[in-house]
Amino acid sequence: MKKVIAVIDIGKTNKKIFLFDKTFKVVFQNAIQFKEIKDEDGFCCDNIEAIENWIQSEIKNIQDLGTYQIKAINFSTHGASLIYLNKEGKRIAPLYNYLKPLDVNDFSDFYESQGGVEEFSRKTASPAYGMLNTGLQMLWVKKSKPEMWKQVNAILHYPQYLSYLFTKKITADFTSVGAHTATWDFDTMQYHNWLKDENITLPKPCKGNEAVITDVNGENIAVGRGLHDSSSSIIPILENEEGKDFVLLSTGTWIITMNPFSKENLTQHQLKNNCLCFMTPEKQQVKSSMQFLGRIHEVYIKALSEYFKVDINTHMDLSRFKYHTL
Repeated sequence: MKKVIAVIDIGKTNKKIFLFDKTFKVVFQNAIQFKEIKDEDGFCCDNIEAIENWIQSEIKNIQDLGTYQIKAINFSTHGASLIYLNKEGKRIAPLYNYLKPLDVNDFSDFYESQGGVEEFSRKTASPAYGMLNTGLQMLWVKKSKPEMWKQVNAILHYPQYLSYLFTKKITADFTSVGAHTATWDFDTMQYHNWLKDENITLPKPCKGNEAVITDVNGENIAVGRGLHDSSSSIIPILENEEGKDFVLLSTGTWIITMNPFSKENLTQHQLKNNCLCFMTPEKQQVKSSMQFLGRIHEVYIKALSEYFKVDINTHMDLSRFKYHTL
């Protein structure tokens, strides 16, 4: 059997699995899309139960196939998504959609207690994005869903929850907590003090190269802690382009530009121009900017396919047509 590493990549639209051999060549891949469901407020969200079942089924099917021997599994997911667990380690809430409306003005007292929106956003490298700030998501749940909040025993970012499905370990990683969460103080490079003031305890972040040997369907497999997808894309370049400065353009639902060589603290001018900071798995600041262009592309492709009454993927075949000028 060929020894492989399995990578589960969960995007906002596409959910994928890849198998890499020892030369990092992709030897197998599969992708799927899931129809969204609605949370208790009637807003669309990912069907987390279906995604969980698909991931575990894919791993089991590969093991049963007998062609590949999975030696390790890791996960990357989109950011701004949290899972809440109770004392029994069970998920107790939907995977709330980061597009769900959240009025930042409802948190004016909170921002004021932290020195105002501008200073707090600078320290946490997190523009006031509403639900895109997972710290505000926590405060929103605490304020608007008190009965559910009473049951919360642990809070995981999305990648660490997928790892938890296999390891049952409560973990955090630097790429996830550094992704515009409003929970990380980039001046001190540790969790912001407001979490303690609100009696919120988050797991201590671990470096991205740490894994846990876990029994997965009777086989010992190294399971990684998971990574924020956009931040993970910079890892191989940092390792292979040592000594060379570069800027990475990461495409997807969000179009993100990342510069790991800008060491200066984020400025108010940069914040006002939609700049922020991510972190590498090694706790290194990555100055970035982001635009929602991928999502805009999805919206207009859907509108075009409906208008012209063609399949939504028709645009992917247009390059095959030959055009002639008269």
